[in-house]
Amino acid sequence: MLLRLVFSLALSQHLFCAAIRSRCYDEMREEFRCFDLWPPYTNTNFHLPASPSDQNIQFQLFTVHNRLTPDLVDPLDATSLHSSHFDASHPTKVIVHGFTSSSQQDWVHDMVHQLLLHHPLNVITVDWSAGAKGPNYFQAAANCRVVGAQIASLVLTAEQLGSSASSFHVIGHSLGAQIGGYAGAYLHGRLGRVSGLDPAAPQFENYGDAVKLEKTDAMFVDVIHTDAEPLHEAGLGTVDQIGHIDFFPLNQV
Repeated sequence: MLLRLVFSLALSQHLFCAAIRSRCYDEMREEFRCFDLWPPYTNTNFHLPASPSDQNIQFQLFTVHNRLTPDLVDPLDATSLHSSHFDASHPTKVIVHGFTSSSQQDWVHDMVHQLLLHHPLNVITVDWSAGAKGPNYFQAAANCRVVGAQIASLVLTAEQLGSSASSFHVIGHSLGAQIGGYAGAYLHGRLGRVSGLDPAAPQFENYGDAVKLEKTDAMFVDVIHTDAEPLHEAGLGTVDQIGHIDFFPLNQV
C-alpha cells in the first residue's frame, strides 16, 4: 500500500511537472500548436512561448498593386490570402524584425520599397512586437518558436493556392533570423532561402541545430555578421558560421 502511494505521488508530480513544461494553442495549425521544454528546447530558461494572439502576430502583404495599403492576411486562412493581392505565381519575401522592434521600423519599410522596385513580388512583413518587447529577452527568445510556426503555416496555406515553399525567402534580423530558422525547420528545409541579418547569439549560439538558424533550414541560407563579437564585449550577434555562406564585413574607419 505504501509503495502504491509513493508511486501515485511520484506519477502525480511527474504529470504536474509535464503540465507546466508544455502548452498547446488551438488557434494554431494542428501540427504546430504544441510546445514543450524538453530537449532540445532547453535554451529559453524554462519559458514557454506565448500564443499568437498574446503576441499579436500580424502578417501584412505588400505588392506593386498596394504599396501603401497592405493587406492583413491570416496565415491559416486560404480565403484570406486568395482575396488579397497575393499572387502565387510570384516569389514571396517575408521580413521579420527582432527583439524590442516592430514591422514599423524605417528599415523594414525601406526594404519593402526596394524589393518592390525591381521584381514582381509578394512582400510580407511579420509584426510580433508584443512578443518581442523587453525587458524579458528569455521570453522573447521563446516566443520565436510560435512566430516561426505561424510563418510555416502561411507557407502551407500559400501552397494551397499554387505557390511553393521554394519560392519563399525569409529575411530576419536578430531574433527574426532565428524565427526564420524555426520556420524552415517546421517545413523540413523546403524553404527556398533564409537570410539571417546578425542572428541573435544569446540563448542560441551554444545550443543544438534544432533551436537555431542553420543551413538545413532552407535550400540556401546566407548570413551577414556585423555584430559578431563575444557577449562580454557587447556583441549580440552569433559568431558561428551557420549558413551555406557567411559574410563578416570589416568595419571601415
